[in-house]
Amino acid sequence: MSNVKRETERAGGHTNDVPEFANQARSHRSRPTPRELMRIRHPDLFSDTRTDDVPQLARPTFEYHLDSLTNRKQEIEFEHFCRKLAEREICPNLCLQTGPTGGGDSKVDSETYPVAEEIAERWWIGTPSAGKERWAFAFSAKKDWKAKVKADVQSILSTGRDYMRIYFFTNQFVRDKARAECEDELEKVAGVPVHIVDRAWIVEKVYEADHHQQEIYFAALGIEGVSREKKRRPGPHDTARIEELEKLDQQVADPARYQGARYQLVEDCLRSALLARGLERPRSEVDGRFLQADRLAQDLNHNQQRLRIAYNRAWTAFWWYEDYTEFNQLYDVVEQRAGMSDQASDINLLFNLWMLLLPSKDKGNIEPKIAKIEPRSQCLATMLEKLSADSTRPNQALQARTALIMLRTTRAYYSDKPDEVEDGWRDLSEVVDQSEGLGTYPAEHLFGLVKELGNSIDSPAFDALYAKLAETMRVRRGQAEAGMAHVERAIQKLRLDKPYEAIQWFGRAENLLIKKEYREELVRTLVGTSFAYERVGLLWAARNKALAAADLTLAVFTEQGQIIYATLLALKRLAWIELKLGRIPHSLEAITFADLIASQLDLTEDALEAYLEERQMQEWLLGIHFLNLPVQALPSVTRLPDNLQRLGLGDAWIALLFALGHEEALRAVGFLEDGENLETFQPAFEHWHDQSAVTDIPPCPILVEGEASTFRTIILGSEIVVETPKDTLNKSEWLWHNTMVHGRQRKWGEGTVEQPTFGELEYDSKKRKTRREIF
Repeated sequence: MSNVKRETERAGGHTNDVPEFANQARSHRSRPTPRELMRIRHPDLFSDTRTDDVPQLARPTFEYHLDSLTNRKQEIEFEHFCRKLAEREICPNLCLQTGPTGGGDSKVDSETYPVAEEIAERWWIGTPSAGKERWAFAFSAKKDWKAKVKADVQSILSTGRDYMRIYFFTNQFVRDKARAECEDELEKVAGVPVHIVDRAWIVEKVYEADHHQQEIYFAALGIEGVSREKKRRPGPHDTARIEELEKLDQQVADPARYQGARYQLVEDCLRSALLARGLERPRSEVDGRFLQADRLAQDLNHNQQRLRIAYNRAWTAFWWYEDYTEFNQLYDVVEQRAGMSDQASDINLLFNLWMLLLPSKDKGNIEPKIAKIEPRSQCLATMLEKLSADSTRPNQALQARTALIMLRTTRAYYSDKPDEVEDGWRDLSEVVDQSEGLGTYPAEHLFGLVKELGNSIDSPAFDALYAKLAETMRVRRGQAEAGMAHVERAIQKLRLDKPYEAIQWFGRAENLLIKKEYREELVRTLVGTSFAYERVGLLWAARNKALAAADLTLAVFTEQGQIIYATLLALKRLAWIELKLGRIPHSLEAITFADLIASQLDLTEDALEAYLEERQMQEWLLGIHFLNLPVQALPSVTRLPDNLQRLGLGDAWIALLFALGHEEALRAVGFLEDGENLETFQPAFEHWHDQSAVTDIPPCPILVEGEASTFRTIILGSEIVVETPKDTLNKSEWLWHNTMVHGRQRKWGEGTVEQPTFGELEYDSKKRKTRREIF
């Protein structure tokens, strides 16, 4: 699956969110359902598994088998079947019956056993409370179910155990009214909820399950002669989804994996729900995974993340399950979350859902009273008007104005006001004109929307809009192709050792690639420009390009909750530049962030090895900085060794301890043995200090201490010195740090390649068995 499609699924499973009226005429005849429409529009978001055969057992036959269990003396098989079903649908922590039939010595047919909270909270089945509460289960195939449930409840109560819930499974049909009355009566007696599970519920859950699970159920009941599935052929999408889902489930179930990384835990749970949806797993599983993500997200209360979870649930309820009631309820949740954001991309999620309200009301799927078209439209319009009036963010403002125009045009369309609809198309044409020069404006998205609208809209103003967008896309795509060609030439110039000419080519490419749909190509350009600037000694310019590249890749995480490999490239580049500038705090920050990103990426073993080798070189250069510290600067770094050790920068830690003269600390960790002192290793540290890399760094590192900071650079042979007072952590730096800390993850690479997070990092023993081997 391509990265674009992966990012599309994370963002909500669609590339072009279009109004329903764009795909359907007013006539209700022969109209495809929302699920059919989504499958036609995006078949890649649905399962591509093909089966040659499936278990063939008609529902009436299965129901008869349940009804006639006692005739065949299959009470024990029924208990086994009920436990299997309860483990799948209610809670997975049920213990086996160990006594004789009829409840055995324990007076129950099964009960829950305690499970650690760290494990129970990762369940997508049932609720985590089942892991800490005691629940009792009774299974019966007797015809007089009412007398049996009363007797079983009394028997359970006689144990005196602190059961918090009681479940009674029966193979009989139970009318809803009779079940409700009996449950209420028994709850008053027992003091805890009593749930009666009858044959109708059992049959529904069995036939809702996938084929593999059905075979397990049939086998538990001893049903023979059921035709087995001959062959299942997962397509390429499902093969990738199954592999990724299995891996995510293993990670999420590991209580030790996400220490300090709960944000990433929630992201992985959300991703697993989207994967299960793509595999067309039973709705109970998909909903359970979504609810798990939402439950875990409540502790963090990260608004943008919870907004995306609610949006994906609403989108899935509408397009996959055609559950208009749940969709309508989740709309309010998304509206509340979107109202807390000032990002156009977040409010556009609410706009996508709003576009489904009018056709749903028009077709009678949602009653006008609960659709609340007027207040919801006004609320959305208020959000968009506020953003569109913000002249300090022209891209955001234009995106908001686009949605605002579409909102008004859609309402005019459903109100049969053709003149206002025509005005809307003309306003959108003006938006296209205004988007020129705004590279990150999502023109591709608008073009996809207009192409879909063309299936049902036909007017002169719309034709003019379509033609203008088509020309805009022709120019943008042509510019992008030219930009990528410029990048290739710039790289060739770098290889030919002509950095100034490379800067020119990179600069041309950057202007051509400032478009949202070519974000990865732009990052590559920025990183390349950073290399070129560094080559000619313009380190501050190189830092600016590396920082811009890192910020650009972080936008993917902000919008979609996904870390991409380009982020690691940008941060490694930034770390090298900060080391060459000699700014110790900024170097540590960049290295730390790079470690955080690397810990989240699914790096191959070779890629991980390459990263660790590069990081070790960065650490050695950091050690040279510490060996360059003047005596008068040493009091300022006395607390730094503990932080270096926490960050896993062991070599730099040793260099700083040597510079500080901490002989006892080095002896305590085994670096110095009996009879050895710092003078013993003086030649080794001098050799370390005299590496050729020392010529690429300033003679004295910058600690950024005191009330002012000094910056130096040489341009055209002249040294420029800037002294500025230190400022507090600004908003953008705080956002970057906060986002990265939320994104921490525990494991590295694949399979058994497992490294701790940056705070505990150790290197491969094949590269360095002891710290003394450095020397």
